[in-house]
Amino acid sequence: MQTLDHYVSHTLANFEEFQELLRGNQPIGMEKYKAKCSTLAISFNHALESLISEKESGICDLLNIKVTQSSNGRSPKNQILTKLFNCSFDYMGMKVSGEILRIFYDVGDVAKHKKIASKYRKISCYSQIEECLILLLNNSSSVEYYSIHPGVMVTTDKGREMNLEKIANLGTALLSSLLYKLGIIDSVSYTHLRAHETLRYL
Repeated sequence: MQTLDHYVSHTLANFEEFQELLRGNQPIGMEKYKAKCSTLAISFNHALESLISEKESGICDLLNIKVTQSSNGRSPKNQILTKLFNCSFDYMGMKVSGEILRIFYDVGDVAKHKKIASKYRKISCYSQIEECLILLLNNSSSVEYYSIHPGVMVTTDKGREMNLEKIANLGTALLSSLLYKLGIIDSVSYTHLRAHETLRYL
């Protein structure tokens, strides 16, 4: 199955490489973080679109939608994507907005095409993705302290700044969950823990 092959060899491989890069604390400014996160987003898009192509009826049943021959020329793929981006997901006991998928999908598109003009987009230009230093408050049982980490931020067309590492983690995890529900993989534990940790920061 093409979806499974791409998911394992590209999406998960790029996901792990991105995490390794972030853990390495390399200097920012050479756009290594931005490039690797962009590669992950592109592979995420490919896997999601491949999933829709191979499991269209299963996804429609899962989302309770009916794909129609739209008078405005919207393809079945775009109808399904719109539904995904506008619904919420019950994930590990939490409600997660499909907007996370929309933003990460847009990151993949602008990474590939550099600039996209569409009223449906949350992000329209690759320059809206930037490397940065992220200041995090760390809580423990005895002390609170701040730490500085390299990262990637994305600014939406409406000016909202978001931590792209967290979006990448959660977007990958939601894709894994879809693959699991559609019977393509038998476990989503690979990304569960990291995704669970991200919701506090979004």
